[in-house]
Amino acid sequence: NQNVGTLNPGASQSLTTTYTVTQSDVDGGQIENVATVTGTAPGQTTVRDEDEAVVTAIQNPAIDVEITDNDAEITEEGQEIPYTITVTNTGNVTLENVTVVDSKTGTVVNVGTLAPGESKQVETSYPVTQEDVDTGKVTNEATATGDSPNEGDDNPTDVDEVTTPIAYLPGIMVEKSADKEVVREAGEVITYTLTVTNTGNVTVTKVRVSDPLTGFFKNIGTMAPGEVVVLTTSYTVTVEDLERETLVNVVKVLANSPVEEDALGDEAEEVVGIGANEIIANDDNFGEHFISYGGRIGNILDNDLLKGQRPDPADVDFEFTELDGIIGLLIDENGELSLIPEVNEIRDYTLKYVLREVVNPSNNDDALVFFRILNDQADLKVTKAAIQEQVFEGDLFDYQIVVSNQGVTDATNVVLTDNIPSGVTYQSYTVTANTSGSTVTATVSGNNVRFTIPFLGAGKSVTIQIRVKAGAAGTVINTAVVASDEDELTEGDNQASDQTEIEPFRIPNVITPNGDNKNDVFEIQGLGKFVSNRIVIFNRYGDHVLERDNYGNDWEAPGQVAGTYFYVLTAVDSTGKTHEFKGWIQVIKE
Repeated sequence: NQNVGTLNPGASQSLTTTYTVTQSDVDGGQIENVATVTGTAPGQTTVRDEDEAVVTAIQNPAIDVEITDNDAEITEEGQEIPYTITVTNTGNVTLENVTVVDSKTGTVVNVGTLAPGESKQVETSYPVTQEDVDTGKVTNEATATGDSPNEGDDNPTDVDEVTTPIAYLPGIMVEKSADKEVVREAGEVITYTLTVTNTGNVTVTKVRVSDPLTGFFKNIGTMAPGEVVVLTTSYTVTVEDLERETLVNVVKVLANSPVEEDALGDEAEEVVGIGANEIIANDDNFGEHFISYGGRIGNILDNDLLKGQRPDPADVDFEFTELDGIIGLLIDENGELSLIPEVNEIRDYTLKYVLREVVNPSNNDDALVFFRILNDQADLKVTKAAIQEQVFEGDLFDYQIVVSNQGVTDATNVVLTDNIPSGVTYQSYTVTANTSGSTVTATVSGNNVRFTIPFLGAGKSVTIQIRVKAGAAGTVINTAVVASDEDELTEGDNQASDQTEIEPFRIPNVITPNGDNKNDVFEIQGLGKFVSNRIVIFNRYGDHVLERDNYGNDWEAPGQVAGTYFYVLTAVDSTGKTHEFKGWIQVIKE
């Protein structure tokens, strides 16, 4: 507002002024300015005029939106991405009804009016899904729009996006456990537990589990991160397994990652120890047995142990690796040992065997078996005695020999030997009693007589009489010896001796033939020492009352009266020499 004073007709004066444009002017699109001039004409008449000037405001509506994830580090499902959306009025007009839209989170926020250069922020967040993790990223888009003051203008809009990378951490793991730490027997069943875990942060597919030892295979399919699948499989222990120190089982797992086949794999090993039940084979002493014995001598299992107990024959096998030349031995499947009679050597035996567990043959032990085979023992006894109480030169007399089995064991091939001494001469033998049932045979060689009794049972006996002829006067000791195939229990009574006194040749001078059997006959003692003889007996008148060759010691003076008689004895010895004996004999009859 300025007074320019007086202005003459036709005169003009220019004035300059300025105006600071306001935001509302710009928002309005133009600035309208009206200048008014007034003056006082002569006569005090007021004159006025006005003029309008319109300045167009150039409108540039614009908007900018920026979305950030605040440098979020995402590794797994469920984590949230914090978004900050900044919307800015980058134009020169005020924007109304400014709206921010987050397509991922679904957030729609009307922040109202934004003056040029003004910014506002919207905070939102997004929970990451497994699908996002599998994809490996999350892309989010923010859109901002605003209303321009001039309805004829296009409303400004802007779009921004941010991509948040997600760490790609695929992983698969398998674990394996067994329900047993140690196995000891073939046929035992081991149950394995297989635990498969998706240890990564992405979904894996075609998860395949294989266990070559058990023959197990399973296609699990798809596994989400953190998912655990538990499987079981079993294995039956074999004899071959027991020969190892351990039983190693390896399980394998393969899986596809979202971007690659068979990208993932793992394996687990489970070791089960191979143990052995305690097995002890103890040495056995089965004692002494006669060669004639046939039957059980013992059971090797009675002295052995499996798991601290006598083994059940079904749980063990045994093998004799050394039989020491035994041929008459029966071995049954239960461990019983039995002898066959009369076929084995008489000696000590040492056998060796290996005891094995059926379910684990490598679990074994060995032991020795001792026993002795003895010759059968017989308890033979022999007695020997001369039957006649008095023996004279040349007499025939008898020895009685009794062989008996005093024991409880039969005797076989019994041999009785009688080496008749030189003072007597063997004549003959007679078996007078025999309860053995065997036939007694004799072998004679000079004065040596050998009797054989094939079988002499326990408690049985044989009685033999041997007739001999006395030689010259003197003492004769005759010994008989008995033996058999069996060992003798008491050797002290296996021989017997008889001592006989052979009286010298004697002719009696008195006889008393009265029928009392005492001195009834004229017995010339020792007459048998001569090979032949002739006797003549005379009465007191010179009559021959007896005349005989080879007198038999039998004259009783029959039909003769008591009195004195005379004899003449002529005898020839074994050398042919003749001997003559004469004398008196008195006959007493009462």
